[in-house]
Amino acid sequence: MTVATPPLVSILIRSMDRPTLTRALDSAAAQTWPNLEIVVVAANGAAHRPLPDAWKGRPLRLVRAQPERRLARPDAANVALQAARGKWLNFLDDDDELLPQHLATLLAAPRAQDERVVFSRTRVIDAQGRTLGHVSHAGNHVQLYFHSRATTCALLFQRSLVDEGVRFDPAFAVHEDHDFQVGCATRTPFRYVDEATCLWHAQAGDSGCGFGANADAALRTEHVLRLRSKWDAAFRHWLGDAEAVWSAGRQYLQGGDRVAARACFEQVLHLRPGDAAATQALAAIASQPVAAMSDAAPAQATHNDPALVSILIRSMDRPTLERALDSAAAQTWPNIELVVVAACGSRHRALPETWKGRQLRLVFPHPDRNLPRPDAANACLDAARGAWLNFLDDDDELLPAHVATLLSAPRTPAARVVYARARVHDQHGKAVGSVGFASYPVQLYYQNRSHPAATLFQRSLVEEGARFDPDFPVYEDHDFFINCATRCEFQFVDATTCIWNAFIGDSGAGHGGNSDDAQHAFYHDKLHRKWASFFAPLLGQPETLIYVGQQYLRENDPEKALAYLERALVARPDDINALNLAGMANLRAGNFDRAETLLMQARRMLPDHAGIRSNLDLLRRARAAAAQQQ
Repeated sequence: MTVATPPLVSILIRSMDRPTLTRALDSAAAQTWPNLEIVVVAANGAAHRPLPDAWKGRPLRLVRAQPERRLARPDAANVALQAARGKWLNFLDDDDELLPQHLATLLAAPRAQDERVVFSRTRVIDAQGRTLGHVSHAGNHVQLYFHSRATTCALLFQRSLVDEGVRFDPAFAVHEDHDFQVGCATRTPFRYVDEATCLWHAQAGDSGCGFGANADAALRTEHVLRLRSKWDAAFRHWLGDAEAVWSAGRQYLQGGDRVAARACFEQVLHLRPGDAAATQALAAIASQPVAAMSDAAPAQATHNDPALVSILIRSMDRPTLERALDSAAAQTWPNIELVVVAACGSRHRALPETWKGRQLRLVFPHPDRNLPRPDAANACLDAARGAWLNFLDDDDELLPAHVATLLSAPRTPAARVVYARARVHDQHGKAVGSVGFASYPVQLYYQNRSHPAATLFQRSLVEEGARFDPDFPVYEDHDFFINCATRCEFQFVDATTCIWNAFIGDSGAGHGGNSDDAQHAFYHDKLHRKWASFFAPLLGQPETLIYVGQQYLRENDPEKALAYLERALVARPDDINALNLAGMANLRAGNFDRAETLLMQARRMLPDHAGIRSNLDLLRRARAAAAQQQ
């Protein structure tokens, strides 16, 4: 048996021979993908230093296209395209970095055959090396009207696009990458991978497209207008799809970009006059005006009248407590108190009244015994004095901008819970993924919408009666946030702001050794029974039936998935998502005839959809395999 050689990937660097080039080259050479080449274009001409033929074991070529002069960014990019030999190409600026798994993650992502561009999230780093936030998220080509869909380094694309004529336009001194992405988008769908795989040092360069000193608003505006004029026909096509425009508007609103959100909702009203949802969204935006945000910059906190925030720690006095306290004290938000509840009783060590300049109170509700998690949480709520509250387990961590990021995010008055993503670490401190994303309230039927440490909520919810139920020794956080959801809206902020050390601890609610499946199932069912009246109307909506069905399908439980997806089809027999998902659920359940009926109906509606064709191929193979076993 021969093992196929993985495709060659060309990492393309337009180099001005900055001191950061070595760092960029190191990050390229450190890729876990086995087959790559590094191509460096000497954009500063003959002044560029010589480079070896290999960099830490990776083949390297230095291309001096025009030694007598400095190359403009589009020209240098086109030289790189011409020099590349790979099947897949990936640009990397000489002041940015790829994380080691970048290429492997993008190339391993499931994608349709016609998806020739794959991109991921990018972590944004300031001039001091601090994380400001993330850019790029799932969406559609409507976003290209406002900005590129990904940073340069996060985008992997097939050479076939170059062979078809996609190039960098010399007319764009800036936004040449944006223009290139629009050119790709006219030829292929994009595939998004929800993982941060590269670092953008947005204040380090001199292109005028970054932040801080590396920003030229007038230049950017001029070139965006030029780009919209050039691609007018493509934008008219994409902006004519009301559902796609609506989806983009929602994402911009959730991400805090009200300028782009307003433009999207106004376009929906142009396409569908009187659309109730778009009208309501515009009214919500108008009711709370905010300053226009940059099209890519993470939110920056403003502290004109900073509210007091209580960070609440249920402590078993583990060795990790100091790390948790350090992370709470390191918040950039100026007005914070730390409340530690001694959940282990009188054996808890003494703590000072301040921790690294932050006020701290140690509370002993019951010195004579250990407190269950719900009781310790309620003791925290009783002791808190802040207008906003945030739980932090004594083995988890907040990143420094956590509170500032959540409180600076635009939100409606109804949104009294604000949450972000949490990065998940294993027992060795290695990042293994993230949790928390924008979603519907019905997600609470299946799982918590966020990790508790990633979630900030208003004290007013506690004053209205939201408490932790002592009947839930686990899932007490999930139960609490369902309680909150019966009273208010949730606002998602697209940033990673804390660390969940999910593989340590002993609650049974984490991963690995800190997981108890039987306990999970028992209390999950108990949650459903307790909050049946809250979930019943949500589960009557086709969108939420499809969502829950999809979650069960991802968990490889086709029978439960069908219980929801078939109900969705009764309400919406022509819904393409319901047809496709129900077809796959029936396939996995062995109901081949029903699967074929649904998938063929979906194919008649979208005959050129590669994903549906692929699912029909899976069905044919499954049938053939079943026939051979008989």
